[in-house]
Amino acid sequence: VYDTACDLWYNEDAAHLTGLMRFGNDVCAITDEQEVLRFGSGEEFLRWEMETKPITGARNERKRPKELFLRLRAKPGSTMDVWIKTNREPAYRRVTGLLCDRTNRIGSEGIRIGTEIETVTVPLSALPCDNFSIRLTGTGEWVLYEAEHRYHIVT
Repeated sequence: VYDTACDLWYNEDAAHLTGLMRFGNDVCAITDEQEVLRFGSGEEFLRWEMETKPITGARNERKRPKELFLRLRAKPGSTMDVWIKTNREPAYRRVTGLLCDRTNRIGSEGIRIGTEIETVTVPLSALPCDNFSIRLTGTGEWVLYEAEHRYHIVT
C-alpha cells in the first residue's frame, strides 16, 4: 500500500486489521473477520519491517555504500536486522543484527545497544552500484529518530 501523504510504501500482513483500540493497558486489534487480537501481556514481540526507496544520491555516478548511521532507542529484548540491496544484486543481503540489552556491550552476534538514545554506525560493504536500498526488520519496540548514509563516489 502506498501512502501518498508520507511518500512511503507499507506492506500489510495477513491479519488485515480493521481497527485498533486500548483496553486498560492492553492494545486490541479487530480483524476483517471480526476476530479480536489482544496485545499487552508484555510477552509479545511484534515483527516489523521498513524499506527505503532506491537511494541514488544527487549525482548520477557509481557509488560504493560505506556506512549507515542510525540514531535510535529500543526496549530490552528488541532485535533488528539491517539489510542492503544494490541494483547489481538480485536480493537483499543481511549486513548485521542489533540487540537491545542493558549492558551496552558489543557482542559477537551483532551490535548490542542499551535502552538510551544512541547512534549506531553500521558498516555497509557493497560493490560499486548506481543505487541501493536499505531494509530494517525486527521485533519489539524501536524508535528511529534519524537515519543517514555515507557512500564513496567510484571513479
